[in-house]
Amino acid sequence: MTPEHEPDRFTQPPDPFRGPPDSPSGAPDPEHPRAELQDEALLNAPMHNGPGAADVPVRKSWQGRLLGISFAIFAFEIGLFLVIFPWMGDSWDLNYIQSLGPVLQNVWDEPYFRGAISGLGFLNIYIGMLQIARLFRRSN
Repeated sequence: MTPEHEPDRFTQPPDPFRGPPDSPSGAPDPEHPRAELQDEALLNAPMHNGPGAADVPVRKSWQGRLLGISFAIFAFEIGLFLVIFPWMGDSWDLNYIQSLGPVLQNVWDEPYFRGAISGLGFLNIYIGMLQIARLFRRSN
């Protein structure tokens, strides 16, 4: 392939919905077969509440609320487990990962590792609480 026929690696391919690259406006090409579909998709796109839009309360369906509450409960339970379980002596020591090798056993028994696992638990509890607060803030 000769250099004049080689594609430039630093330019992006032309957008099929835009006009010619030298057009000053870069407006959509009305001759393109999918131009009408793009315009229709833009007209039917959902609008968001911006600074100029009227504040319309968005109602959440009961399935969305149930999913949010379920996620919050799940995150809280996992967090509670991760906070408490590493510090339970007998239960923490009986596992498959610890028996894989002496290096893993030494890491598994370190208080710093247990503290890191508990830290992840506190993070999960925090996420669950944020989710519950967000759900109650939206419902009011």
